[in-house]
Amino acid sequence: MSLPAGQAPRDVHESPGGSALAGLLRPVRGRLVFAGALQVVCGFGVVLALVAVAEVVRALAAGDPTPWGWVIAAVASWFGVPLVHAVSFATSFASARAVEFDTRRRLVAHLTRVPMGWFSHTSAGALRRMVAGDVGGFTGLVGEGIPLAPRFFTVSVLALAYLAWVAPLLAVAMVVPVVIATVLLMRGRPGEPEAEAAHRDAARLLSERVTELGQGMAVWKVFGQTAGAGRRVDTAVDAYAATYAAREDARDRASRAPTVLASWSFMLAWTTACGVGLVALGVTEPIDLIPFLLLSWTVSRSVWLVPTLRNLVRRGRTTADAVARVFAEPELTAGGSTVPTEGGVTVRYDGVGFGYSPDARVLDGVDLELRPGTITALVGRSGSGKSTTARLLPRFWDVDAGAITVNGVDVRDLDPAELYRTVGFVFQDVRLLRRSVADNIRLADPDASDDRVVAAAKAARIHDRIAAEPRGYDAVVGVDVSFSGGEAQRISIARAILADAPVLVLDEPTSAADPESEARVQQAVSDLARDKTVLVIAHRLATVADADSIVVLDAGRVVERGTHDELMAAGGRYARQWEQGEASPDLAHTAVSDREGVC
Repeated sequence: MSLPAGQAPRDVHESPGGSALAGLLRPVRGRLVFAGALQVVCGFGVVLALVAVAEVVRALAAGDPTPWGWVIAAVASWFGVPLVHAVSFATSFASARAVEFDTRRRLVAHLTRVPMGWFSHTSAGALRRMVAGDVGGFTGLVGEGIPLAPRFFTVSVLALAYLAWVAPLLAVAMVVPVVIATVLLMRGRPGEPEAEAAHRDAARLLSERVTELGQGMAVWKVFGQTAGAGRRVDTAVDAYAATYAAREDARDRASRAPTVLASWSFMLAWTTACGVGLVALGVTEPIDLIPFLLLSWTVSRSVWLVPTLRNLVRRGRTTADAVARVFAEPELTAGGSTVPTEGGVTVRYDGVGFGYSPDARVLDGVDLELRPGTITALVGRSGSGKSTTARLLPRFWDVDAGAITVNGVDVRDLDPAELYRTVGFVFQDVRLLRRSVADNIRLADPDASDDRVVAAAKAARIHDRIAAEPRGYDAVVGVDVSFSGGEAQRISIARAILADAPVLVLDEPTSAADPESEARVQQAVSDLARDKTVLVIAHRLATVADADSIVVLDAGRVVERGTHDELMAAGGRYARQWEQGEASPDLAHTAVSDREGVC
């Protein structure tokens, strides 16, 4: 029943209105039909058993011979229904597990092929909840809701048909509260959508406030604002509690009357009262009350399924729509081309244009040439497009116009594995996995030997720090050991050293380091960048003064390019920024006098 790895259902996001849910369930539709058919059989069996008991009692009360056929039917039904039900639920829950497994597997496979930049504006927590939690919501719908719906419907219809045959007027009277309860439930719950939306907003705000409190505790304490931070959380907790109570109250108000009308006790009392009245009027025989007392509760039983099934379907649709939005994210096209790297790699940006949306253009007509053995620095004010330009090379996104080529091959035509063997990157935002230090370094080459891992760590100036841990390279990040920003950067550099890609993209990895770590990071980066094609994003001009080429960006366009001396002589934007930077001691102390310090 599984689909090919990474393949989403063909119509998983064709149109709104539940089609996404239908698309996810299509692979198990045959199983669900089979499980539902078995539940219909169970429904027949339940009604047959109750009817048999009623007929036996009626016969005995009338002084007729024992109807052994009905007795056998009752016994067979009571033993047979649980067996059929077990097979049905085994089938439906296996279907639910298949839907969960396939959906999670396809989601993970799809996420490995979407642009890496997509994750920069997508909540990791939301993805985790979807993949690990929300998809599990299909269990209730597929495992129980869908199969039980035909059973409850079958039981109610057959029981009502039998009772109408026994005593039509009493059957009509009995079904009145069932119809009223069903109508009340089907018309919805006034105020519940608004209450539900308010509760979701309050839950989201509470999550944000708790995260804010945890991540900003040091800041709150430094400025003596812990009381204020606590009040913000308290306010969010109060709002959460209030909206939760309002939501539950809205649900309770709407279901109060149907709950009473469809309850077993009310149905029994109502049927008894109506039956006694009709018997007194001579319309119904007293013996006919027996089947009604046995089966009246089964007629109202389907009413209970209405809100349950509606909630399960609503939750399933919400999850399916969220899954469909992820599947709708275009995947990066993957070519099968390779690129020769002997003799170095030349990278060219030819008329590159890019925007995160049609109305948000970031780059326009960018031309660059990155030659082997050289360092090209991108500089410019915040928002000028530096990071976007650099991240287009490893395909965080694909260009909208123009092309980026590696030794003449468009990066969009490269096999992804080939691209990442050719282009390495070290960015400011380092993510270490909750795995051993060795495994974190070995991400660049899963088959790397321990000796190569250690050699990479030594070259990144992080070996001594790792060796100082009791478990050394086996220490689990976040469990046995925590690293500072500069130390995490050096682990990231060790990864890049292990990968040994001929093209390197750097987003000024020293920006988060303290002065001592900064010196070590600069030394490690200098060794890493030697003899490679390097593109570096410079947030501090002094760190790239000795670059072979400095490219100044403004509003997504190249406005200046040249060496430091050439740009200073030109007296343009770069020279003005340099003069402003040199006036700042924080920038001046980072100036480098030789090429080895460039990062």
